[in-house]
Amino acid sequence: MSTTLITQLLETKLAAIASSLGLEIAMENIPFKPKDSRAVYLRSHILPAKTLGIDIAGALQVFRGVFQVDVVAPAGSGKTKAGEVADSILKAFPAGLELTSGEFTAYIESVPYRMRPLPSDTRYLIPVNIDYRADTVTG
Repeated sequence: MSTTLITQLLETKLAAIASSLGLEIAMENIPFKPKDSRAVYLRSHILPAKTLGIDIAGALQVFRGVFQVDVVAPAGSGKTKAGEVADSILKAFPAGLELTSGEFTAYIESVPYRMRPLPSDTRYLIPVNIDYRADTVTG
């Protein structure tokens, strides 16, 4: 359940950012085709790590992982616009940011970072990685 809730919290935050920038988002397992083939858009992925039980009973659990947001631009469109979008995402997910739903809180564990751009014949992609963590108590 916690990975699902973490995903919802992160994707809700990303949707607000995308909306403010006028960008579309391709979410996992949802068919997507950009409205404008020349526009920059975002793709989101949750990459959960192994859940850790940090007590003998297993009641204290730590959910960690990476929220990867790909900034996707058309090939040949330059790197400035995609870079500016990546910078906006980095600023919106600062280290220590808390995302809360009821009693549950996930937070951004460290400073988010950009990976090396991945160009291809059809697109220019900048991965932005955001490390998250949520500490939970069950039972």
